[in-house]
Amino acid sequence: MALLLPGVLLVLAAAAAAAATSSPCPERCGGVNIPYPFGIGDKRCFRQGFEIECRNKLDSEVPVLAKTNMTIPVLDLSVAPLPEARVRLPVAFQCFDPAGNRTAGYSGNVNFNQQGVYRISNARNELYVLGCNTPKAPGSRAAAASATPTTPVTTATASTQPMALATSATVTKATRGTPTSSTDAKGNCEDNDGSYDCKCPPGYHSNNGNPKEEPCIPNLPSSAKLIIGITVGTSVVLFMILGTGVFYKLKRIKKKEKERQMEAIEKKNGSERLKNVKTLLLFTKEELDQITNNNSVPLGKGGFGEVHKGTLSDMTEVAVKTSNEVTKATLHEFVREVEIQSRMMHRNVLKLLGCCLRVDVPLLVYEYAAKGSLQDILHGKSSDQQREPLTLRSRLDIAIGSAQGLAYMHSYTENGIQHADVKPGNILLDAGLVPKISDFGLSKAFIAGKDYTMNVIGCLAYMDPVYKDTGRLTPKSDVYSFGIVLLELISRKPVGTGESSLVKQFQRAFEQHNTGKVMFVRDIAEEEEDIPTLDEISILALKCLKEKVEDRPAMVSVASALVMLKVSWEEKRQRFSSTSGNLGLSEGAPPRSDSPRK
Repeated sequence: MALLLPGVLLVLAAAAAAAATSSPCPERCGGVNIPYPFGIGDKRCFRQGFEIECRNKLDSEVPVLAKTNMTIPVLDLSVAPLPEARVRLPVAFQCFDPAGNRTAGYSGNVNFNQQGVYRISNARNELYVLGCNTPKAPGSRAAAASATPTTPVTTATASTQPMALATSATVTKATRGTPTSSTDAKGNCEDNDGSYDCKCPPGYHSNNGNPKEEPCIPNLPSSAKLIIGITVGTSVVLFMILGTGVFYKLKRIKKKEKERQMEAIEKKNGSERLKNVKTLLLFTKEELDQITNNNSVPLGKGGFGEVHKGTLSDMTEVAVKTSNEVTKATLHEFVREVEIQSRMMHRNVLKLLGCCLRVDVPLLVYEYAAKGSLQDILHGKSSDQQREPLTLRSRLDIAIGSAQGLAYMHSYTENGIQHADVKPGNILLDAGLVPKISDFGLSKAFIAGKDYTMNVIGCLAYMDPVYKDTGRLTPKSDVYSFGIVLLELISRKPVGTGESSLVKQFQRAFEQHNTGKVMFVRDIAEEEEDIPTLDEISILALKCLKEKVEDRPAMVSVASALVMLKVSWEEKRQRFSSTSGNLGLSEGAPPRSDSPRK
């Protein structure tokens, strides 16, 4: 194969040389050179408009311009230094008789060809006029010689004269201003006083309208323009449709991905079980944002985050609170506690209405307690806040309701549920001062039957010392904490710690005076007949504070005892009112004795 290649190349070279020597394009006619782009014969021998015919006349060859309206002999053709064709053209004439009548004439009009590549050169020809009264156009180079006096003649004979024609023959691709195209369409450029003018041939145009500077390109047919317009318009529409489709497709993909993420979070937070709890409402984050008006009304801070007020569509006021984060280890416990809380139906237990599981940390929706916590009522939210007055009746109702709520929790299930963090801050009050036990189970997660824990959690000032020291948690742990709440409720004094704690102060008062009168808050101890009732409440509280768990009463017994105390107190108040009326005493307090009770 490699040995044959040189031979093949030699054959090809020889064929090319033979083709060159046997060119079908004559280069001379009648002694006139025919340089390209002029040509004779095959259309490949000349550019459009530059065809030359070689005619035989009297046994000789005469070159003439092709496709003209008359025979125009060619004397010389050149492309440099000026593009020019020297030809013989007939001369215009007119003949008149002595009377001034026109007897003969010729206008001199010549149609070279349709391509318009020739014109009479202004620079290479001069016009001479013979005769009188012959007009000329002002400034015309074709009539540059002024009319001069001549000798009148009566006859003249028409003849031809040599004439230089300006052409575009020498303007090639290498020349500036050449209008060309990829289809080899050449512009027609003509000499014009040392410069040249160009125009595109029929069927072609220049983009900027100046063929001297831009190539000539084919004109698009109307059908092609229509097709292009339809194609472009269709492409734009399809692109817009495709773009819109892609946009919404990506949007759907993003929405589905977000939905999958939300479902995963929901599942992590126990939705598979909680969605079957009929007493529990499941909210989305967007719904809670609307319910709370984007958390615009803060109520305070819970153990794990802020609490905000909200309003449901039925105008029920609620509190939205952050729960603790759920992990795989705590999932079962969390779900169990939500189930239990949502099913609890007691007037004195804060109702869990629903939750939002489509967030990293679940949000819990509770009923709203308008008055806030018992802690705020007793001591105020700040030191400069005036405390709300509380009658003994109100305090008894708060104590009874709180005890009944805790007793309900302890007996709710077979093993019962402990709160493990009973304190005034976890007893909420509605607008009618009805107490609601809150913040149990979910934050501390203590279920009865699990008697010991390694994680002792709660407020130390209210904590059962047995639970604190040993981790042993029983329903009596809540009883102990409630005993401190009772003392705080009737004294309105801070809990304190150590020897100055509220418990120690009450114990010393009873040891020294056999009464807790010195500890009672003045606004409920003004009436002497109320002191015995307050003492009985104090004694019940101290029973709840026994060191031995077994010596403490059950919460249901505490609630019953408080109910009996209220009934007894109301009877005493009624008898006292009757006695005071019979004695003619005012409704004020009876005579008081400042001596301690024996």
